[in-house]
Amino acid sequence: MEGPRGLRKTEFKSAEQLVNSIFRPNKKSSMIDDFPLLYSQPNLDNLRVYVDKGKVISLVGLVMRDINIFGSRFRVVEIGSVCTALEYRGKGLSSSLLVDAERVSISEDASVMFISGDLGLYRRFGAVGAGIYFMSTLKSDILGEFEPIDVRVAKQADLPLMSAMHSTERVRFERSVEQFELIFRAISEGQVIPGHTVEIFISECGYIVLTRDDKENLNCIEHAGDTLCIIGMIKSVLQKKQANSLILHTIGTEYGLNRLLSKICQPMRRNLSGTIKIIDPEKLGKSLTSYFSQRTNVQVKLNNTYTLEIGRHVFELSTEDFTRTVFGSTEKIRETYDEITALTKGVLPIPLPDYGMDYV
Repeated sequence: MEGPRGLRKTEFKSAEQLVNSIFRPNKKSSMIDDFPLLYSQPNLDNLRVYVDKGKVISLVGLVMRDINIFGSRFRVVEIGSVCTALEYRGKGLSSSLLVDAERVSISEDASVMFISGDLGLYRRFGAVGAGIYFMSTLKSDILGEFEPIDVRVAKQADLPLMSAMHSTERVRFERSVEQFELIFRAISEGQVIPGHTVEIFISECGYIVLTRDDKENLNCIEHAGDTLCIIGMIKSVLQKKQANSLILHTIGTEYGLNRLLSKICQPMRRNLSGTIKIIDPEKLGKSLTSYFSQRTNVQVKLNNTYTLEIGRHVFELSTEDFTRTVFGSTEKIRETYDEITALTKGVLPIPLPDYGMDYV
């Protein structure tokens, strides 16, 4: 048995067979087509594997992405396609690959892990539910006062405009036009989210990305544009589809949109639809120096011992509570959380983008 190591080009077909057998057993689509950023030739070494007799038997996929929050940038690693062949389970292969993935990610300058799932495996690894997100059910009858915005289905020719719109979002995954094209093609040709179809609508002022499950439930998982534009586009789509409601997902820093939503419905707080782990606190803290300095004159320092320094105060935290404290969480956090947020005067928790179309 070989591993953990990066996938070799000659093993790509074997990796495809493994991930499809686990995640697409009865589907015509392939994981390779559905997640083009993850399963690309330049990303082969970030597909961490165990191989036995030439067969890929366990895999953890990594995609390095940059996040931009109010002009400060830091690198995260998205973890997906974590799987092991049935006959090799119980040997700790996935756990070993996660440890290897953390090492590789740190070497590639990532400071935070986004893991697409919430399994005991990830919890034992130190990942937690974190992030400040909201979900709001918008029913047609509460949108009466809002003016509908003309929308149409987005086409490939719209991608440069969509990319420009996306780049104006204050908290976002950075995404090139080329990456937009890869994701758009995958959405057009397959089911990126199992059991859901994805549709993208665009207007002169923004775009919205909707998912629809087999029960016709609609979710807006990504959007760009101002508050009234987003609401107007949603109203227009509900009318076109003759649908009664839609769930709109927002992040904590969409202050204007969240304030409006709180007046017309009851937004529900949630974490990221997956788990998160800070893997290099010092690197994250240094990347956010400008973010901190523009919000407080108190020195905020993140240490690799998972201690948090705020001025003269030092807080020793577990790996799990450190991540929950830095990014916020609906999960129970130790009693020092309120003291920490008060000392940083609103700097913590740090906002994060939602997965949206960047899900792996």
